[in-house]
Amino acid sequence: MPPRHFNRVIRRRLRQRENLVVPAEAQEVFDVSGAGDTVVAAFSLARAGGCDDASAVMLANRAAAVVVGKRGTAIVTPDELLAKLS
Repeated sequence: MPPRHFNRVIRRRLRQRENLVVPAEAQEVFDVSGAGDTVVAAFSLARAGGCDDASAVMLANRAAAVVVGKRGTAIVTPDELLAKLS
């Protein structure tokens, strides 16, 4: 369980930041199962790896694009993500 002040810290940090708008890429969607989980995982991994927020959002957006292009709950391989980023 996070400390009691955790929510206050998060709200304060969110107020101090500007909004970040990242347009989505148009593509054929087969299944959105697990897309949100993919976004959270990719964003968290990117931030833990030292990426800034904008780069982490872009990476997470591309990872989700790979996942929704597959049927059922799917994973993103490093090769698929690299191909999507290039």
